[in-house]
Amino acid sequence: MDKVFQNLEELSRFKFNFYLDIRKPLKSGLYSIKINLYDKAIRKHINFTIKRVTGIEVSSSEKDWIDIWKNKDKIDSFGEVKGETTVYGRKFEIRTILKAKQDILNELIMRDDIISLQEVKDGFYNHKAKEKFDDDLYEHLDNAYKYQRKVESYSYADGFITTKKNIKRYMNKKPLKLTQITKRWLDDYTAKRKLTVSSSAVKKDLVNVRTVYNKAKADNDILKLKYPFGGVGYKMPKSKTKNQSLTKEQLILIKDFSSKNRYHQRARDMFLASFYMMGANLTDVARLEKNQKIYTRKKTKKTSGVKLRVSEFNDDMLDIIERNKGIGKYVFNILDDDMNEEKRLRRIRSETKKTTSYMKEVAKILNFPEDVNLMLMLARHSVATHLVLKGVSMKAVQEAYQHTTMRTTEGYVDTLIDKEKEQIDDALDLEI
Repeated sequence: MDKVFQNLEELSRFKFNFYLDIRKPLKSGLYSIKINLYDKAIRKHINFTIKRVTGIEVSSSEKDWIDIWKNKDKIDSFGEVKGETTVYGRKFEIRTILKAKQDILNELIMRDDIISLQEVKDGFYNHKAKEKFDDDLYEHLDNAYKYQRKVESYSYADGFITTKKNIKRYMNKKPLKLTQITKRWLDDYTAKRKLTVSSSAVKKDLVNVRTVYNKAKADNDILKLKYPFGGVGYKMPKSKTKNQSLTKEQLILIKDFSSKNRYHQRARDMFLASFYMMGANLTDVARLEKNQKIYTRKKTKKTSGVKLRVSEFNDDMLDIIERNKGIGKYVFNILDDDMNEEKRLRRIRSETKKTTSYMKEVAKILNFPEDVNLMLMLARHSVATHLVLKGVSMKAVQEAYQHTTMRTTEGYVDTLIDKEKEQIDDALDLEI
């Protein structure tokens, strides 16, 4: 049983389950799927049928019921639910309907004003999915843009507008409804867009589409039923870019690099500042304030909000700070104290772009291989990889990076197949 579902039942006086009524088949030869609702306070229960949904009979054969619901959860060796089994066609439709009905019942049994079995049943039957809803994808993308601007996530907000422009161009400015977004549409969009742009660019658009679709389907059974992502649906394109990290020798070359060209020196300093701050993004490097001992990543401030400790700076980092010292409250001379968030983001974007550009020139000066792209994300990947090679657990790295899943953390770690562990003496100490 799903833990969230189980916790809801523990808090409520009611509990329920779906079951197959095999006493008498329907005209279709299948059996009705019903709800058994139990009141723990008075120790009584009632049963009632799930009616048709958008013309679909909510029924099943005995054999299909096992796949649809009885054994839908994947259970690991510790008895924990780790996702769902895959079903296709009508099985998928019926499971989706049941999950939508489960959401309705969970909401009803947690309401303080509902205190009887009949009230739960009546509330279930009286609940209606919105027949009329805002089905315009472009409108949903606009709303996402406005919301992200409101919470000062300007860069994230701009992505929704870029996605809107790209899809409008693809659709020749024709309107597009959420209900028109099917697996086939997503596959066609991906195939045609990949002729002119990278897989990662296509993925950015479709992640944004999925974001607004997920929000819209929360109160809409039709969108839940037609959900085109995940499971047997559309799979996001994978980037062909291989995760990279620098060797210790390459990191030492960057550490020992010094130039009279102030742009090269500045880029080198920002790259290593990111590295010494456990691979912090430049937005977090830029926002670091003097005498600050802990900070929250800008990216996770409104999600996990976990605070990270600022490690004691080594001599090289202190030299970097001295060369790039801010005159106000910030450690580095990237942001001004009186900037609003929009101006801060513009300045950080500019600094990131310049750092990436000039680090490419530094890479050539240091005779790095052509496939080594010294963008700032490489500093973050390098930290993760060297920590793992040093023996730090992936779980610890996951917590340090505030990743919600281990898969994300694994994506930051360079392949270890051809690494010579004995050549790595220390994870972050770049002294010979």
